[in-house]
Amino acid sequence: MRNLNRSIAIIIASAGVISTQADTSINVDTNTLVKPTEYPWVSQAAAGLTIARGNSDLLLFNAKIGTQKKTPVNEYTVGADATYGKSDGVENADSLHAGGQYNRLFNDKFYGFINADGLHDGIQDIKYRVALNPGVGYSFIKNKTTTLSGEAGPGIVTQKLGQHESTYADVRLAEHLDQVLTTSAKLWEKAELITQASKTDNYYANFEVGIETAISKTLSLQLTLDDGYVNEPATGRKKNDIKLIGGVAYKF
Repeated sequence: MRNLNRSIAIIIASAGVISTQADTSINVDTNTLVKPTEYPWVSQAAAGLTIARGNSDLLLFNAKIGTQKKTPVNEYTVGADATYGKSDGVENADSLHAGGQYNRLFNDKFYGFINADGLHDGIQDIKYRVALNPGVGYSFIKNKTTTLSGEAGPGIVTQKLGQHESTYADVRLAEHLDQVLTTSAKLWEKAELITQASKTDNYYANFEVGIETAISKTLSLQLTLDDGYVNEPATGRKKNDIKLIGGVAYKF
């Protein structure tokens, strides 16, 4: 737990330093400042529940909440999600995840970022995993309908996998796509690979693809496929963990 507390402290301190630099690194004429409401936080909460009784007993619950804010030079994203499931009395999903990212835009294409991520997954026997990764990103495509970006940077991971605790330096590679399909539908996809710098066999990867269709100004339907891969899992655990999640989302 000392490693976990130390990593959380590093994340908080790093976020504070970056926020301070973001506020002071550019001299802005106060007479030209826009009102804060011009760049509001945009938030969304989603939830889904599946229950079956009879020939099989099934319970699957998932919830997700997130918020983001974009200005001409700063972008903030914060979110959390949880999944719990049982099939015939046996747990088949038990995860709690939270993370956030701050982007500092240098121009239309290049940006610097700091990414923080925390995970507990009872099925994969990940007691906790906390990762902190600064780095640089590049937007290959950026227009009204399509955004495609790639990111890379070093960082640090501290985790308890099974009964084994470890802290190590890592390298993170990530990619993110947002695609507007119609006026009421959009698709997103993101993937990341985090590998131990001194032992490349020790790595994990996360992949997500989802589609959302609006049914009103504030409500929409979502379908998401999540895939978490651990190349060196805890003893007795499989490397791959795939979830297909459907739910209703509310924007506010």
